[in-house]
Amino acid sequence: MSHTIFILGAGSVGGSLGLSLSFAGRRVTGVYSRSADRARGAAEAIGTVPYHGDLSRALIEAEVVIVAVPDPSIEEVAHEVTRRELCAAGQVWLHCSGLLGRAALAPLAGLVAGIGAFHPAMVFPPGRLTIVPAGVRFSVEGDEPALVAATRLAHDLHGVAVPVPREARPAYHAAMVLASNALLALLSEGGAVLRAAGVDESQIEPMILSLASGTLERANESGVDAALTGPVRRGDAAAVARHLGALAAFPETRELYRQAQLACLRLARRLAELDDKTLAALTEALRP
Repeated sequence: MSHTIFILGAGSVGGSLGLSLSFAGRRVTGVYSRSADRARGAAEAIGTVPYHGDLSRALIEAEVVIVAVPDPSIEEVAHEVTRRELCAAGQVWLHCSGLLGRAALAPLAGLVAGIGAFHPAMVFPPGRLTIVPAGVRFSVEGDEPALVAATRLAHDLHGVAVPVPREARPAYHAAMVLASNALLALLSEGGAVLRAAGVDESQIEPMILSLASGTLERANESGVDAALTGPVRRGDAAAVARHLGALAAFPETRELYRQAQLACLRLARRLAELDDKTLAALTEALRP
């Protein structure tokens, strides 16, 4: 069955999901934002009706409502919807938080058919709408009707629904931050070191992004652990020590490098390619 969908929140996440679902053949009955301009912009791209200001009774007409607002506002929205009786017994409500579970929509429990979470594990650039590419994983959590609806949405977007129980969602979200935001922070730190070393400014980002892209391509082909290269995998404790020496003038970056290389060392232990003597030398080189 092709459910009708209402998007509550016209930012980069909500607007992109609405656009992608519309492209996939799902009927998006409306998109809401407190900002009239944002609602109109998203609705024009999606090909639906914009709503702004007070929450609209159009919410009631959709079979699935996707709540794509900032985490602290999800429960507020649920309370307002409940107070104003803007939901229907047969609906499924899904929010897009990676951190929170169905409890964020708890005010709606018993008033709708299902509540849950539907979080796309991808980056949505702020300020624009993005088509969700095939293969994206969606972490899902909720009661049975919510899981069924969320799994169907993931399938329609040519993605995969991955159950992540509510008690595991903070750890899941932390892992997503490490794999995205923390990666950017590492790249930025690397760029700062090159800048301080006098490397041509115009070449710094192309250099680090080329290397990072190649690393991700290798990881995609062989798996994350097997993609490890560099001095730790080679067992080159002397190179690690020289790196730490070169970063002595940047104590915070030096500590970041040390912690990252300790993580690489744990990875190298899992690969079981280095002997005990080499592992001991690396451990000593990385001692605080």
